[in-house]
Amino acid sequence: MQRKRIIFSLILSLAVLPLMAQSSSPGKHLEVAYFGQFLVQPGLSISSSIDIQSWAITGGIAKRSLFVRPQFGYYFQANSHQSYLAKLAFGYAVQKRKRRGWAHQSLSLGIGYQLSAIQEGFSVSLADGSRSARNRVYTSGWMPSISYSQGVPIQPQLSGYYRLLIGQLFENTERTSATLFAEMGLRFYFK
Repeated sequence: MQRKRIIFSLILSLAVLPLMAQSSSPGKHLEVAYFGQFLVQPGLSISSSIDIQSWAITGGIAKRSLFVRPQFGYYFQANSHQSYLAKLAFGYAVQKRKRRGWAHQSLSLGIGYQLSAIQEGFSVSLADGSRSARNRVYTSGWMPSISYSQGVPIQPQLSGYYRLLIGQLFENTERTSATLFAEMGLRFYFK
């Protein structure tokens, strides 16, 4: 429960950071989000999209782009497992200027690598209640994925967004599993 509070406090505290004013087109940005498998295993994600090619359309009020998005995520389930995910996605985005900032939508394909530490067990002493060291099994695997995200402007240099990611995890233990991730976060624009 303490980890959930820390992650939630971190995301909210970033919303009040003073940021530079946004230029006429959306510039570089940083995304910080609540990230979790099936939305119930809490975690944190940090990402940024790097435009490869972009086109201004309809007089500069909209922008289309091809991008690469590096992303790092962490999520856990108490007394079960902790997982780390590093992902690189390639996608297409459309951004439109609104009264309060930039709205955006994107679709991307990606490949990621996940490392998980699964807790197998521990023992508790009945005499003093102390807990032994936790035994963990480490697994890892590649995860191709597809994701869709949509964002709405909050103010000129800040927008909120959600992202749904569906992936297929191919672990080194010859086990595969399909999974759904969800993100809800903030996108900070910089000059």
